[in-house]
Amino acid sequence: MHHSIARYNQADQSTLTKEFTVPPVGTLDRVRDASRARQTAEQTVKTTRHNEHEAIRTALEAGYPASALATAAGLSLPRIYQIRDDRR
Repeated sequence: MHHSIARYNQADQSTLTKEFTVPPVGTLDRVRDASRARQTAEQTVKTTRHNEHEAIRTALEAGYPASALATAAGLSLPRIYQIRDDRR
């Protein structure tokens, strides 16, 4: 929705008109809601990744082959070793 505001300039007797757009009602609420949802999703990913890494380390300690864990987790063998060594 577009609105205009006019200002009269007494010095030169002209009118300055400026157009502006009024955002829809609830726009800031939508931004806040989306940001909260993103933050929640990021925390979920962080927790899930931690749990996955712990499970991989536990399986390695129990003697499972790294290649089997790579296949099961859908990760590369080097990534399994990075997780094992707590790198990155």
